[in-house]
Amino acid sequence: MPRRPGTFTWVNGDASDRFITINVKGDPKFEADETVLLTLSNPTGGASTGGTNPALTITNDDTLPSFSIDDVTHNEGNGGTTAYVFTISKTGNTALNAGVNFQTADNSATVAGNDYQSQTGSLTFLPGDATKTVTVLVNGDTTAEPDETFSLNLSGATNATINDSQGVGTITNDDTDVTLSVSPASASEDGAANLVYTFTRAGVTTNSLTVNFSVSGGATFSTDYTQLGATTFTGNSGTVTFAAGNTDCHGHRGSARRLVRGI
Repeated sequence: MPRRPGTFTWVNGDASDRFITINVKGDPKFEADETVLLTLSNPTGGASTGGTNPALTITNDDTLPSFSIDDVTHNEGNGGTTAYVFTISKTGNTALNAGVNFQTADNSATVAGNDYQSQTGSLTFLPGDATKTVTVLVNGDTTAEPDETFSLNLSGATNATINDSQGVGTITNDDTDVTLSVSPASASEDGAANLVYTFTRAGVTTNSLTVNFSVSGGATFSTDYTQLGATTFTGNSGTVTFAAGNTDCHGHRGSARRLVRGI
């Protein structure tokens, strides 16, 4: 604090007290307690100084700044990594540096399951800093699975409090998986039952999807069996189409001895 010099003067016979008024200016800034020190020096006229130099303490009465963290959502991706960038914000005016620790935590997404890469560390906010970011890398794959989540947690704040300690990272599935089943497993050549092949898709179902399939075996199309339900069919290959939002498609074969079908 800069020095502000001044003088008092007493004339002969004057024993009255002298006063200095210190006007303290308020502000909304969190800061350390401060002091004003009054020092007497250089007396004249045969006077001397004695006793202690009085100090005025200006006690901070402003609240600590607080930290919060946002949530992040992205598609998973089919390979490589996707950057999940979390933003940590500091609110409140401060004259002091503030700090906070961060650490990822598993939820339905796990590090052991190769869903994302762990991240830990600490951040230091200078008085003028309002935001900082932490990046967590999510591993892409081609497996159709439910959406998964992990979290980035804040802890151990210094010169600050934590208002929102958890940022949730949502890994949105962007893959589709198609499986094939048949019922019943076999049918008599002259029987009334048909073999029904069911194509089922999981994962992303919001868009239409066309799936290719091929046919092999000793049975001959038209001679040994017919089909109903394929979008296109040429005798040894074809396609089935899923409408947007649909998860199942059915292909029927009537009166065939054997049929092996693959996608």
